[in-house]
Amino acid sequence: MFKNILFLGTPKFAETIFSAIYKEGIIPKAVISMPDRPKGRKNQLFEPEVKQWAKSNKLSVYQPASSNELRQTLKELQPDLLIVIAYGMIFPPDIVDEYLLINVHASILPKYRGASPIQATLLSGDMESGVTLIKIAHQVDNGDIISIKKVPIEEQDNLESLNCKLEKAGIDLLKKQLDIPIEKWKYLKQEESGSSYTYKIKKEDGYIEFGRETSIEIIRKLRAYTPWPGVYTIKDGKRVKILDANIKNGNLVIQTVQLEGKNAISYSDFINGFGSLF
Repeated sequence: MFKNILFLGTPKFAETIFSAIYKEGIIPKAVISMPDRPKGRKNQLFEPEVKQWAKSNKLSVYQPASSNELRQTLKELQPDLLIVIAYGMIFPPDIVDEYLLINVHASILPKYRGASPIQATLLSGDMESGVTLIKIAHQVDNGDIISIKKVPIEEQDNLESLNCKLEKAGIDLLKKQLDIPIEKWKYLKQEESGSSYTYKIKKEDGYIEFGRETSIEIIRKLRAYTPWPGVYTIKDGKRVKILDANIKNGNLVIQTVQLEGKNAISYSDFINGFGSLF
């Protein structure tokens, strides 16, 4: 049905889905990822997970650094379908108008458009999430809906476990949709009345201030921001990470913490040495 498919994505979430549909025989003409970025304290260049996967499968990889470079890449490759998953670039209108771009978004749209839908779902305490396959439009994540697959959220789910559930849902969604002839695809306009937007997570988002946030809000942050950016507070001018905690009888019970520059210890040991955090 599609002769020239391109995969566009950058992080692990995209790599997992691309890898699964690739094994099902959906072979891209090429893979497009964001440029390598410096990472860690030494600022060493890091290859995105999608690029690493593509290279391991001997697929052609392109890393345009701007919309102009992307435009030239697409002109060279002449795709008839672009599958986009957490790519990291907003497409200019002329590209959206010229090519068929579909996007796997990790929320039940129109809720949680934008960069951090999984974290936003956990922070809100939702009991359900899902993935939405849309046709990319001019505005961020507001394109027509092609299909949706929902997943339940359990009380113990965190960023890692919900991410895995949504990867599996995204794989199922794409496999089923790409088996349908394109002339039979159906599109549903999104309801703007139920829309909401998320933002790119920053390190300081993990900061908690005891007394101003409820126990439930802190636990939700722990679920949403572990492992990155992590949940932390400040004690005597030093950062203390909250690694594990729960709620008992309505109260926050901290179990494991890590003082800046030290190994993780039980909270009881921390109290003995440094005093309570709240």
